Amino acid sequence: MAELPFMAGEQGRGPLLVFLFFVSATVITVWGTWEGTLPQTEEAVRAEVAREILVTGDWWTMHFDGAPLYDLPPLSMWCTAVFLKLFGTNEFSAHLPFVIFSVLTFYIIFLAGELKPGGRSVSCEWITQPRALGLLSAIILAASPLFGKYAPDLTPHVPFAFFISMAIYGWLLLPESRAGLALWAVGIACGILSGGAGALLLIPGSFLSLVSDRQRRNLWKSPQFLAVTVCALAAGVAWLVPATLRGSGEFAGNQLWTPFSGMGRSFGAAVSSFIVALWELFVRNLPWSIPTVIAVVRILFFRKSGKRNGDITDLDDTLLAFSVVILVPMAIGSAGERSLFLPLLPLAAIIAAREVARWIAAVSKKTEKEPEVVLHRLWTLNQTLTAVFCLFMLLLFATPLRFHRTTVDPIKDIALMAAQLTPEGTRLGNFGQPRRFQAARLLFYGNRSLRTPHVQPEAVLEEIGREPNTVFLATAEQLEELREFAGDGAAYRFNVLYRSRELVLFKVE
Repeated sequence: MAELPFMAGEQGRGPLLVFLFFVSATVITVWGTWEGTLPQTEEAVRAEVAREILVTGDWWTMHFDGAPLYDLPPLSMWCTAVFLKLFGTNEFSAHLPFVIFSVLTFYIIFLAGELKPGGRSVSCEWITQPRALGLLSAIILAASPLFGKYAPDLTPHVPFAFFISMAIYGWLLLPESRAGLALWAVGIACGILSGGAGALLLIPGSFLSLVSDRQRRNLWKSPQFLAVTVCALAAGVAWLVPATLRGSGEFAGNQLWTPFSGMGRSFGAAVSSFIVALWELFVRNLPWSIPTVIAVVRILFFRKSGKRNGDITDLDDTLLAFSVVILVPMAIGSAGERSLFLPLLPLAAIIAAREVARWIAAVSKKTEKEPEVVLHRLWTLNQTLTAVFCLFMLLLFATPLRFHRTTVDPIKDIALMAAQLTPEGTRLGNFGQPRRFQAARLLFYGNRSLRTPHVQPEAVLEEIGREPNTVFLATAEQLEELREFAGDGAAYRFNVLYRSRELVLFKVE
């Protein structure tokens, strides 16, 4: 490893190494978003909601298939709508804002990871231990299997993770930096607008961190800090509460109020959900969950010796306090939705990076030049991991993947063909296809919607009797079932207008 390029001792190599990491991480995150068609999930629904912002011109109330939605945070939809306007209605435009939020999260964790107790390092030296920890934190987050799975997805928890990280980074910069005040406020307000009431957890997290964080103990007594925090909360709540009241009016089960909506469970169900969520989070984030768990054990049970040796600082306590306050409600109210844990992963990445640094320091203690050896080994580790990222990026470029769609998406083909087969404004019939997801993709790609699905063949024939010219979407197997139900003697003729794999558009005469 000592012979790797970009040696740690050469100051000019540090910025280049950081640049290489961010280039490779960006390419890996964005790769395939131009060819990966929208899946049959809520991603298609969110893409359609963003498209309908442009159609309706209503940027305050979200719509799906013309009906208002009150349970979807607007900020990520606003960003998606802007990119759809700039680059057209396609998969790449829908994914791009979430890719950008993911890369910005890497950057904010790079900045937060290099902080040390007492504030930011003012050294002009590039190759320092704080900066090595910052880069390692960003690398661990980018290499997190769970974060990487959702990084380019159309889920509001990606921008939510960014704004939560921004707010915590601002908190760590306080009270010395005015920029910290702005980051704290913007993170809270935009966190509510992107992820709902979960951003309110930042407030109890800050209070819990004050137990050991002496540097910020007087922050809540500062009139300026109080005013900024109240204004940020008001900006978010001004949308959150009216949206809840205009919708169902219920807080329980409302995804805008996750994780608080799941807090009403019985004690047994809450404990079971918490244990399952912890196990899922540990397994899905291997191997980085191992140093994270060890760090948590060290901070909780060996804090006295750690404080005495300088291994544990107030910064570790603060990161753990925010992590616990975010983790516990999310784990209880997750209901199996793993993307809810995305805001926790940036904090876990910093905690894991600091624990890895402790391991390196422990191995280096027998040497005479311990600080220099630790510093060199940290940067060598960063070089190695960045080289892996660069290698993976080059392998992606070397593969014969096209910059266009590589697989046929049946729903996209059906939607495009439906636009040619049916007149403007015609609503397609729907035999057995789940309406919300399939209709979202038909709308997004072909500006066509689906009727509520019929699950029985007789219901399809009844509708044909009422509206003879209806075009139906079904699978080939369902079409055969309908033919058998109609019988040989019935006066029906089945015409397949278009077929894409297992899906068919058909009419009955």
